[in-house]
Formats: sequence, C-alpha cells, structure tokens
Amino acid sequence: MKAVKLLMVALFTLAATTGCIIKTTSNGGGSGVGGGGGGGGGLSTGDLTVLYLFGGARCDVAGVTEIRVNVVGVDVADSDTKTVRCADFPEGITIKGFTPGSYDVEVSGTVDGRPLYAMDAPLRVEVRSNADNSYDVNVPAVAGDLAVYWDFGGKDCSAAGVSEVRAILYDPSNELLGDARYPCDAGGVEWTLVQPGTYTVLLQALSDFGEVTWAAEATLMATAGAANDYTVTLEHVAGNLTLYWTFEGSGVCGAVAEVRVQLSDASGRTVDDSRYDCSFGGVTYDELPEGSYTATLEGLDGAGLILYRAAGVTTTVIRDRTSEYTIDLRATN
Repeated sequence: MKAVKLLMVALFTLAATTGCIIKTTSNGGGSGVGGGGGGGGGLSTGDLTVLYLFGGARCDVAGVTEIRVNVVGVDVADSDTKTVRCADFPEGITIKGFTPGSYDVEVSGTVDGRPLYAMDAPLRVEVRSNADNSYDVNVPAVAGDLAVYWDFGGKDCSAAGVSEVRAILYDPSNELLGDARYPCDAGGVEWTLVQPGTYTVLLQALSDFGEVTWAAEATLMATAGAANDYTVTLEHVAGNLTLYWTFEGSGVCGAVAEVRVQLSDASGRTVDDSRYDCSFGGVTYDELPEGSYTATLEGLDGAGLILYRAAGVTTTVIRDRTSEYTIDLRATN
C-alpha cells in the first residue's frame, strides 16, 4: 500500500512540473492545464475564454481564416484548442481545465498561413476556479512593406532628363508619412513597417535644374505582413518656351548690345535672370513644368543702360509642346 501512495505522489509531481494537460476519466477529476492537474477531485480548475477582434473587426470581416491562441509555457495537448478556423469560432474560444493562476496569452490571425494580425506582447490573464474567466483581445495588424518603383514610359533616367525623384507618401488618414528626394538611378523607394490600408503617393521627377518634368499620383494598398510592390508610370508634364525679342516692331538690335531676361513662375520663383547677346534674337527654355510664367525683358546698350523694356508679359507652357512668344520692347525715353 505504501508503494502505491508513493507512485501517486510521483505522478502528481510530474504533472506539476511539466505543465501538460492531465486528462482523467474519473467522475471526480476533469482536466488541469498549467501548473497542476485536476486529478482525483482535489484542486478545482477553471476555464479560460478568449474573445477576439482583429483590428476592431470580427475575424471574417478582417480576412482572417485561422486563429491561433497560445498560452505561453503551457503545452495544450489538443491542437484544436489552440488553432481554430474563423468559420467555426468567429467570436472566441474557451479552453477548459486550467489550474487557477496567472497565464500569458498570445493571439494571432492568419490567412493561407500568412500572418495578418499578431499581438505586440502577451496578455496577462488570471484564471479562477468556478468563475467566468473571460478576456477581450483586439489584435493589431501585422505591419508590411510598401515599395514604389518609377517608370518614364520605358525611358531610362538619362533619356527622360531626370536627375532625382521626389517621393511623397500619405498614410490612410492623409497624414504625411514621408517626403524625400532619391537619385533617379535608385529606381524606387521602399517604406518598411507600414500598417495595412490605402496610401497615396506623389512622385515628382526633377531635372538637373530642379524643375519638375514628370509627375504622377497613385493610390496604393498595403496588405498586412506582405511585401507590397508597385510600379508607377509618371507622365511628362514639361514643355518648351521660346521668347523672341523685337524693339518697337523691328528685329534690328541697333544700339542694343544685350537683352536681360527675367522669368518667374506662377509662385514668383525666379527661373532665369540672365543677359543674352541681342543678336541671338531670342532664348529657348527646355523642359519647363507646365504652367504660367511672367517675363520681363530689357534692352541694354554697351554701358548697361536700359534703352528698351517690356515688363510683366504672361506666357504659358504646355506639356509636350513648344510655346513661342514674340515680345516687343518699347523705348524707355
């Protein structure tokens, strides 16, 4: 009889140290999960109910097909109690037979084996015997990566006349997430650890002179836990502008040695402020962003005195076209 008692003590000690589910078929037993078993009508056990949401929505709405509930450090023998289908358990699960105490619980949601939602840290729960041990868990989405590659209608950076690309990213709430310039030869830009949702990206391709010559706006979807790669084709948004000068209707320079051209865009930014030999007859600006420009021209003699002037002439640049204007300067005296 003494040997039997020792054997029972050894079994109880093994259950307490391994943390396994101990299942019995006796009427007084039940099962125990965690630090000790139910066994022989002794220690009472409790059930743990985990009610889960994924990004604030039910699993079926969140696109989750399988849910894994892991009790850290506890070997739950029946795998069905740890990984369940959303279709079968859309709101939560109950795991029975826990020894009263504290436990850490992790919940994650997947689709086709790919993680969509996962907790940043375990949830500490308390299990009491013969009590309602129910806990609500809202599992956040797993971050993903968002990569954007630029394309200029099949042209490389050199052929497109692009030196840098400015990439501006807005998150799903329309907050600015990133705004930086990248060498065109980099081919693209990647943002890591972005939350799932719809993003807006603005791409502006800049010439060697810092002018925006290509541009695009795109709406992109970032999926949880995935590499989201997109190629965005930019549109050419630049044109050419040619300004010819005459002096009171004549193309003859006469005493005019140079013509000073001051050109500014619609924002007032100076595009050009240079002197040109009058004999050139005009000046052409290649790859200007489409829009309105204001030109002021002055005809100067050899000493730099202003002989003729035309101020505040409005011109318009249209993409993929050369806009030509003849500006007639009037005598200043």
